[in-house]
Amino acid sequence: MPNSTVARRESVLYADIEAYENDALVWNIPQSIRHQFGFELRPTALDAVDALLAVGAFTEAGLKIVSEVWGQVEFKERENHQDAEKLTELMLKRLIEADLPLERADQKHVNALYHSWWSEP
Repeated sequence: MPNSTVARRESVLYADIEAYENDALVWNIPQSIRHQFGFELRPTALDAVDALLAVGAFTEAGLKIVSEVWGQVEFKERENHQDAEKLTELMLKRLIEADLPLERADQKHVNALYHSWWSEP
C-alpha cells in the first residue's frame, strides 16, 4: 500500500505529537473525512474518545475496569461485532456501578461506544 494511502487511512484514527526538523512540536489530530457530496464528517475516533471520557473510562478506576473487561478476549480472527458489543455492555455496566460517568454522559456517548470504535476487517 503506498505511503499516501496508509497516511490517509490512519489520519482519521490517531492523535500524536510530531517533531519537525526545526524542533517545533505540533499536534497531529484525526482529520475530518470529506464525504463524496462535499460535507465533512467528524472522525469516529474523536467520538469514541469523547464517549470514553464521558463514561469515566479515563479515571484510574475506569482504566482498571476497561482493562479487566476488554482483557478477557484477545481479538484475532473469530471474534466479531457481537463480541465487542458484549464487552462494551459489560464495561458500561461496571463503569455505571462504580459511579464513574460524568453528568454530561448521555445516550449519544453510549451509541458512540457501541458504533464508533469497532469495524469488521
